[in-house]
Amino acid sequence: MQLMYLSQEAINDIKMNFKKYKSHFNDDTNEWFMDQFQKRGWIHGSKIQVENFEMDYDENFNLSDRKNIEILHDALKELSPAIATDERLWAGMLFGQFWKYAKYRRAEELQSGIERDILNSFFFMRGIKRSCFMNCLSRLWWAGRLFYDKELTI
Repeated sequence: MQLMYLSQEAINDIKMNFKKYKSHFNDDTNEWFMDQFQKRGWIHGSKIQVENFEMDYDENFNLSDRKNIEILHDALKELSPAIATDERLWAGMLFGQFWKYAKYRRAEELQSGIERDILNSFFFMRGIKRSCFMNCLSRLWWAGRLFYDKELTI
């Protein structure tokens, strides 16, 4: 699978014109967003290729987060920390291949309609370091980088 990234222009437009996009964050699919991004040339395939993988969708977030840390870390273990701080990559993945995951993990925030909560789900709204641990996808990678060791057994 080729990971997607979103252009900075797209990110800026969504942040600045949130009202125009707001209702589509509750769409079942990402088709509307992808159509808009493709028309404007805002979504791109990155040079990062990984094997296909599927996230865990357990109702208990404590269980699924733990499993998803392992899944994402194993799939993206070659990702450098410099790339892992790039908002464009995480946003592209969430609007692209991981729309279903964003809808699952951030359902409450998306349903709330609160701009800050919705934007925090997809973008880096609070500085790079803090946002890396608030974004629903990047936080899994960073937790895996810092705490997960596949070789360690207890």
